[in-house]
Amino acid sequence: MTIEDYATKYDLEVRNVKDLQEYMATECPASNTTVYVNLGVNSDSGLTTCIPDQKYLEGAKVEKDTMHDILSESRTVKNDEEILALRWASQITAESHVNVMRNCKPGLRESNLESFFLFTG
Repeated sequence: MTIEDYATKYDLEVRNVKDLQEYMATECPASNTTVYVNLGVNSDSGLTTCIPDQKYLEGAKVEKDTMHDILSESRTVKNDEEILALRWASQITAESHVNVMRNCKPGLRESNLESFFLFTG
């Protein structure tokens, strides 16, 4: 998707990271700008999130503690549409496993069973 596509789809201002340093310097005066970055450890993978290079944040007040907790918590809350998608995916997965079990016979290779699984899904 292009920058314009993202801006239209999500109804927000989108900028390319290559323009970030200039944007921060001209549009976000350091005296009254707080930049919130998502710094923390992912509870699923154990990996630390990446944040912008320090050069993009020079002169701004950087808040590193708030966003990660907010975003992590928001991942645990599902709306009706997300719940429906999860139920749909679970139903397809269950049907695929049942198809594998129905067709499993001695002498079949794992790749044969995989084809039964993928055919159903």
